[in-house]
Amino acid sequence: LVAEKIFKDISEWKVASPISINAEVSDIMNDNFLNIIYELSVKYSVKLKSELIIIEILENEEIPNTQEFKNKIKKLKWIWVKIALDDIETNVDKIKDSIKSIIFLWDSVDIIKLDWKTIQSIYKLYKENKVMFETIINNIILEIKNLYKKWVKVVAEWIENLELYNFVKNILWIELFQWFYSKDEKTLDIIKNSK
Repeated sequence: LVAEKIFKDISEWKVASPISINAEVSDIMNDNFLNIIYELSVKYSVKLKSELIIIEILENEEIPNTQEFKNKIKKLKWIWVKIALDDIETNVDKIKDSIKSIIFLWDSVDIIKLDWKTIQSIYKLYKENKVMFETIINNIILEIKNLYKKWVKVVAEWIENLELYNFVKNILWIELFQWFYSKDEKTLDIIKNSK
Protein backbone atom coordinates (compact mmCIF):
# COMPACT_ATOMS: atom_id res chain seq x y z
CA LEU A 1 0.00 0.00 0.00
CA VAL A 2 2.84 2.38 0.82
CA ALA A 3 4.59 1.60 -2.46
CA GLU A 4 1.35 2.11 -4.37
CA LYS A 5 0.81 5.51 -2.74
CA ILE A 6 4.36 6.55 -3.67
CA PHE A 7 3.99 5.49 -7.31
CA LYS A 8 0.59 7.17 -7.52
CA ASP A 9 2.02 10.39 -6.04
CA ILE A 10 4.94 10.35 -8.50
CA SER A 11 2.54 9.90 -11.43
CA GLU A 12 0.45 12.85 -10.19
CA TRP A 13 3.54 15.04 -9.63
CA LYS A 14 2.83 15.21 -5.87
CA VAL A 15 6.32 14.04 -4.95
CA ALA A 16 9.62 14.16 -6.76
CA SER A 17 12.26 11.53 -6.91
CA PRO A 18 14.52 10.48 -5.35
CA ILE A 19 12.12 8.86 -2.92
CA SER A 20 12.50 5.90 -0.60
CA ILE A 21 10.21 2.96 -0.05
CA ASN A 22 10.98 1.28 3.27
CA ALA A 23 11.13 -2.52 3.19
CA GLU A 24 11.96 -5.24 5.67
CA VAL A 25 14.27 -8.09 4.74
CA SER A 26 11.17 -10.33 4.74
CA ASP A 27 9.59 -8.03 2.13
CA ILE A 28 12.64 -8.39 -0.12
CA MET A 29 12.57 -12.16 0.34
CA ASN A 30 8.87 -12.31 -0.61
CA ASP A 31 8.66 -13.71 -4.15
CA ASN A 32 5.98 -11.13 -5.04
CA PHE A 33 7.93 -8.02 -3.97
CA LEU A 34 9.83 -7.48 -7.22
CA ASN A 35 6.65 -8.04 -9.25
CA ILE A 36 4.73 -5.56 -7.11
CA ILE A 37 7.33 -2.83 -7.68
CA TYR A 38 7.49 -3.50 -11.41
CA GLU A 39 3.69 -3.75 -11.82
CA LEU A 40 3.18 -0.47 -9.93
CA SER A 41 5.65 1.25 -12.24
CA VAL A 42 3.63 0.02 -15.24
CA LYS A 43 0.25 0.81 -13.66
CA TYR A 44 1.25 4.42 -12.92
CA SER A 45 3.51 4.90 -15.96
CA VAL A 46 6.54 5.58 -13.79
CA LYS A 47 9.74 4.97 -15.73
CA LEU A 48 12.08 3.38 -13.21
CA LYS A 49 15.11 4.26 -15.32
CA SER A 50 14.43 7.99 -15.09
CA GLU A 51 12.77 8.19 -11.65
CA LEU A 52 15.00 7.49 -8.67
CA ILE A 53 13.21 4.92 -6.53
CA ILE A 54 15.17 3.76 -3.50
CA ILE A 55 14.27 0.59 -1.67
CA GLU A 56 15.48 1.27 1.86
CA ILE A 57 16.05 -1.96 3.74
CA LEU A 58 15.21 -1.38 7.39
CA GLU A 59 17.31 -2.56 10.31
CA ASN A 60 14.62 -4.57 12.12
CA GLU A 61 15.67 -7.92 10.65
CA GLU A 62 19.18 -9.24 10.18
CA ILE A 63 20.43 -9.01 6.62
CA PRO A 64 21.06 -12.59 5.50
CA ASN A 65 24.47 -13.29 4.05
CA THR A 66 23.00 -15.64 1.45
CA GLN A 67 23.09 -15.89 -2.32
CA GLU A 68 19.28 -16.01 -2.38
CA PHE A 69 19.05 -12.58 -0.72
CA LYS A 70 21.78 -11.16 -2.94
CA ASN A 71 19.92 -12.43 -6.03
CA LYS A 72 16.70 -10.71 -4.88
CA ILE A 73 18.63 -7.44 -4.52
CA LYS A 74 20.26 -7.87 -7.93
CA LYS A 75 16.86 -8.37 -9.56
CA LEU A 76 15.67 -5.09 -8.04
CA LYS A 77 18.79 -3.43 -9.43
CA TRP A 78 18.02 -4.83 -12.88
CA ILE A 79 14.79 -2.81 -12.97
CA TRP A 80 16.75 0.37 -12.05
CA VAL A 81 15.85 0.52 -8.35
CA LYS A 82 18.48 1.89 -5.96
CA ILE A 83 19.20 0.01 -2.74
CA ALA A 84 19.86 1.62 0.66
CA LEU A 85 20.69 -0.08 3.94
CA ASP A 86 19.16 1.86 6.81
CA ASP A 87 20.61 2.34 10.28
CA ILE A 88 23.85 0.40 10.13
CA GLU A 89 24.24 0.25 13.88
CA THR A 90 27.39 -0.69 15.68
CA ASN A 91 29.55 0.41 18.55
CA VAL A 92 32.74 2.33 17.92
CA ASP A 93 35.00 -0.70 18.30
CA LYS A 94 33.13 -2.76 15.72
CA ILE A 95 32.30 -0.29 12.97
CA LYS A 96 35.00 -1.75 10.70
CA ASP A 97 33.59 -5.26 11.13
CA SER A 98 30.05 -4.00 10.66
CA ILE A 99 30.88 -2.37 7.34
CA LYS A 100 32.85 -5.43 6.22
CA SER A 101 29.94 -7.72 7.12
CA ILE A 102 27.95 -6.27 4.22
CA ILE A 103 30.75 -6.61 1.69
CA PHE A 104 28.79 -9.34 -0.09
CA LEU A 105 26.24 -6.69 -1.13
CA TRP A 106 28.68 -3.96 -2.15
CA ASP A 107 28.11 -4.46 -5.85
CA SER A 108 24.39 -3.90 -5.32
CA VAL A 109 24.10 -1.37 -2.49
CA ASP A 110 23.97 2.32 -3.42
CA ILE A 111 23.53 3.95 0.00
CA ILE A 112 24.51 3.02 3.54
CA LYS A 113 23.13 5.01 6.46
CA LEU A 114 25.18 5.00 9.63
CA ASP A 115 22.89 4.81 12.64
CA TRP A 116 22.71 7.86 14.90
CA LYS A 117 24.01 5.85 17.87
CA THR A 118 27.14 5.04 15.89
CA ILE A 119 27.68 8.67 14.91
CA GLN A 120 27.03 9.86 18.47
CA SER A 121 29.38 7.27 20.03
CA ILE A 122 32.21 8.13 17.61
CA TYR A 123 31.65 11.82 18.28
CA LYS A 124 31.59 11.29 22.05
CA LEU A 125 34.87 9.38 21.86
CA TYR A 126 36.34 12.21 19.77
CA LYS A 127 35.32 14.75 22.43
CA GLU A 128 36.29 12.73 25.50
CA ASN A 129 39.21 10.46 24.61
CA LYS A 130 41.36 11.75 21.77
CA VAL A 131 43.99 9.02 22.25
CA MET A 132 41.51 6.16 21.87
CA PHE A 133 39.79 8.03 19.05
CA GLU A 134 43.09 8.34 17.15
CA THR A 135 43.68 4.58 17.44
CA ILE A 136 40.38 3.71 15.72
CA ILE A 137 39.75 6.64 13.38
CA ASN A 138 42.09 5.48 10.62
CA ASN A 139 40.25 2.15 10.36
CA ILE A 140 36.89 3.90 10.21
CA ILE A 141 38.04 6.33 7.53
CA LEU A 142 39.64 3.48 5.56
CA GLU A 143 36.37 1.56 5.52
CA ILE A 144 34.40 4.64 4.51
CA LYS A 145 36.87 5.28 1.69
CA ASN A 146 36.50 1.64 0.62
CA LEU A 147 32.75 2.20 0.37
CA TYR A 148 33.35 5.29 -1.78
CA LYS A 149 35.62 3.28 -4.09
CA LYS A 150 32.65 1.00 -4.70
CA TRP A 151 30.48 4.08 -5.44
CA VAL A 152 28.47 3.52 -2.26
CA LYS A 153 27.13 6.73 -0.72
CA VAL A 154 27.48 6.99 3.05
CA VAL A 155 24.91 8.96 5.04
CA ALA A 156 25.42 10.08 8.64
CA GLU A 157 22.15 10.17 10.55
CA TRP A 158 21.04 12.54 13.29
CA ILE A 159 23.20 15.56 12.45
CA GLU A 160 21.74 18.15 14.78
CA ASN A 161 24.21 21.05 14.98
CA LEU A 162 27.10 22.75 13.21
CA GLU A 163 29.75 21.17 15.43
CA LEU A 164 28.55 17.64 14.70
CA TYR A 165 28.15 18.49 11.02
CA ASN A 166 31.75 19.71 10.82
CA PHE A 167 33.02 16.65 12.69
CA VAL A 168 31.25 14.19 10.38
CA LYS A 169 32.22 16.10 7.24
CA ASN A 170 35.82 17.01 8.07
CA ILE A 171 36.94 14.15 10.32
CA LEU A 172 34.90 11.17 9.07
CA TRP A 173 34.84 12.27 5.40
CA ILE A 174 31.08 11.79 5.14
CA GLU A 175 29.28 14.20 2.85
CA LEU A 176 25.61 13.20 3.11
CA PHE A 177 23.57 13.97 6.21
CA GLN A 178 20.15 13.33 7.66
CA TRP A 179 18.19 14.96 10.47
CA PHE A 180 17.35 18.49 11.59
CA TYR A 181 20.69 20.03 10.72
CA SER A 182 21.76 19.64 7.11
CA LYS A 183 22.80 23.07 5.91
CA ASP A 184 25.99 23.78 4.02
CA GLU A 185 28.30 26.68 4.87
CA LYS A 186 26.88 28.92 2.12
CA THR A 187 23.34 28.51 3.45
CA LEU A 188 24.59 29.18 6.98
CA ASP A 189 26.23 32.42 5.86
CA ILE A 190 22.97 33.55 4.23
CA ILE A 191 21.04 32.77 7.42
CA LYS A 192 23.59 34.54 9.67
CA ASN A 193 23.76 37.63 7.44
CA SER A 194 19.97 37.91 7.26
CA LYS A 195 19.59 38.32 11.05
